[in-house]
Amino acid sequence: MILLNLIVSLVIIVRCAYSKPDFYLIETKNTIGKVHSDIRASDYPEKDTDDNSAESETSTEDIILDCKCGKENINVADRIVGGEDAEMLEFPWAVAIVMKGQTIYGDKFHYHVCGAVLISSKWVLTAAHCSHDDKGVDWKIENLSVRLGDHNQDVKNDTKIEIIREIDKFIIDPDYEKSSLDNDIALVKMDREVDLMLYTPVCLPELNKEYKGKAYALGWGWTKPGVINSHAKILQKIKIKIRPFENCKRQYPKVTERMICAGVLNGKKDTCKGDSGGPLTVRLKEYQRRHVLAGLTSWGNDPCAAPGFYGVFTKVSYYIDWIYQTIRDQTESVKFCQTE
Repeated sequence: MILLNLIVSLVIIVRCAYSKPDFYLIETKNTIGKVHSDIRASDYPEKDTDDNSAESETSTEDIILDCKCGKENINVADRIVGGEDAEMLEFPWAVAIVMKGQTIYGDKFHYHVCGAVLISSKWVLTAAHCSHDDKGVDWKIENLSVRLGDHNQDVKNDTKIEIIREIDKFIIDPDYEKSSLDNDIALVKMDREVDLMLYTPVCLPELNKEYKGKAYALGWGWTKPGVINSHAKILQKIKIKIRPFENCKRQYPKVTERMICAGVLNGKKDTCKGDSGGPLTVRLKEYQRRHVLAGLTSWGNDPCAAPGFYGVFTKVSYYIDWIYQTIRDQTESVKFCQTE
């Protein structure tokens, strides 16, 4: 998250962490995934499915557990936030896509790549561009994992519930465009379930729901624009405002109706590299002030937090049918928390 006023330079950047760390990638022989380009066409459904297909005849059971989605672990209803540290486990749906690595001495660790958000017991959402590096080269799925229950990324298991889940499938929206970052959304299926009574998921929005006003963005991304690997150690939170589409379009002509702009005019609050795929949420009265997922951090101006420029987020409500259909086609039973 960024709190600096900077000279405006109208360069568009994606907001994943692409700089190469000082480690070697672990080449896993026992892989569970494929290179991303191999799974796009055949391993997940198109948005419009044939009702007569064999897949549509498969019945998937939705299991609604006795837990509430989008519920914070502390009450921060009206506190002013601006790129400050989140409380430990304040937002339990905030998770990370991490890369397996090891030092030249053989010590294994996980390196932060992108943000993500927990939506069910086995699924997280992230940005589609988190599947490849800044040159468009796809990561190998077996080198990526999902980290849940984290707070300070420099302190191992400081929350006492930090866990790593391997990735079973990384399913990119079939209409995703690397060049324009349109349809920048992906579903990630973890290899094992997590306990939703412990790891609270975010609430999903209604189809094509429009949101305005205050929103919350989270991430472990860069805190100093242009400074490589200046990731926040502790999960950061900012309160920003969702902006009208017309304002967004004037700023960025390539913005589509599948995107949201959010930020502040003075440029003191913004998402940045490493925050990609992380949640933009709104708190709604009809959800008892719990958090509903409005967007996923996608791209924005370079440098981040420049006055007069907002961050751009993938509009999640546009993809709700695709999200549910894909999950049900890939999972025998789906566990969610209650929305009411």
